[in-house]
Amino acid sequence: MGSDCPTGRRASTPRPQPGRGRITFSVNEEKIVAKAGTFANMPVGTPHSFKNESSQTAKMLISVAPAGLEQMFFEVGVLLAEGATTALPPTMK
Repeated sequence: MGSDCPTGRRASTPRPQPGRGRITFSVNEEKIVAKAGTFANMPVGTPHSFKNESSQTAKMLISVAPAGLEQMFFEVGVLLAEGATTALPPTMK
């Protein structure tokens, strides 16, 4: 379902690739609707975000270079309850 990820401006280069469904990317204020098999490259420092705006579940593979992006998830992430398979909707904190 649709939930925004924080806009990224990290020191690493994410390379997302949807594996199922459709993901809407915003890269430098340009919107791109990507379907399975689409490859996107976001150079270091490029403002970007992504969102599933469809009513279907979407899956995406993201590779990041160099390593280190995982630290952001530790900083802003919330652990799921034991046995949970989906996260709660984001809040506007």
